[in-house]
Amino acid sequence: MTQHAIVAIDHHTARIYHLDGASPGELKLKEDAVRETDNRHATDGKRPDHQTFFHEVAKALKGAKEIIIVGAGTAKDELKHHLDKHDVDVAKHVVAVESINHPTEPQLLAMAKQRFKTIDAWLGDRR
Repeated sequence: MTQHAIVAIDHHTARIYHLDGASPGELKLKEDAVRETDNRHATDGKRPDHQTFFHEVAKALKGAKEIIIVGAGTAKDELKHHLDKHDVDVAKHVVAVESINHPTEPQLLAMAKQRFKTIDAWLGDRR
């Protein structure tokens, strides 16, 4: 089981990373999956259904003990809602949902190191 995962998501793409390394100083992001939705819009003017996309993201996150979801728009919140409703086994491992606008890999790594260090300290006695 992977210790930590971070997903940077919008309505078209999810970049899913697992942290890999023997010690905190050696942590690196390992990109395990990139998922893309069908970018076409419905002809009736309604938003496209992203449930299939969110199921694919949930599938890629299975096995992570702690997950952070980040993104600029509403997709991160919609993914969390989807997980709570449809993929509860994954949802219970989400420890944070945060806004960040198009993060680079170095920004994601820095955020993950900071957040997971804090989360690990906070959860230390609860494991």
